[in-house]
Amino acid sequence: LAVAARVPHVHLVLASLFFIYRISDLTRIERIDLGPEFSQPDGPTVRAYRLFGSLFFGSVGKLDALQAPRDPAPGVMILEMHQVINLDTSGLEALEELRHSVQAGKGRILLVAPNAQPLSLMQRSGFLDQLGPDSVFERLSDALESIRQAVGADAGADAGADAGTGAGEAPADGAPEAVAGPDAQPEPGQTGAAPDPASREDEPPEPPTAR
Repeated sequence: LAVAARVPHVHLVLASLFFIYRISDLTRIERIDLGPEFSQPDGPTVRAYRLFGSLFFGSVGKLDALQAPRDPAPGVMILEMHQVINLDTSGLEALEELRHSVQAGKGRILLVAPNAQPLSLMQRSGFLDQLGPDSVFERLSDALESIRQAVGADAGADAGADAGTGAGEAPADGAPEAVAGPDAQPEPGQTGAAPDPASREDEPPEPPTAR
């Protein structure tokens, strides 16, 4: 305290450090339980997180937990940002690293309910363009519904491709051959066909043999 009294503005520096520590301590990330629908082994890998506080230079390290190497890369990562009050350039860089990591694993990031200041910075920096179209939603339920529709569209496309492949396949060995109709003509070189009785009636009679 004696040093603080003798040195100008020391109290201001200490207050700033305490403020940074306090805001960083309030910033946290929570996993959102999406239920059994998005935890099936044959379904899409979806992970959702709710972010709180301020993503600035003093707290961006907490985003590293979302890139834990022990976890498989998600097909979709949802970030619910309604409780994020501020985003600075350091926080934006951390989000960019997260986006690069997820997209490198063929996944994508969806944002839910970002506030005005974070949304403005992400728009001006081009971050939203990097996420791709239809990546920002007002509610978590809207983001989940978009995933359901995407999964349904992919399943329909796969079913159509399988049906198209099967339509052009030749019949398997042992399958019954097509039955020729009455107007069918014998194939060239085919022998052993029964004579037509009608054709013999039209032939002239043979002359009598002289005795």
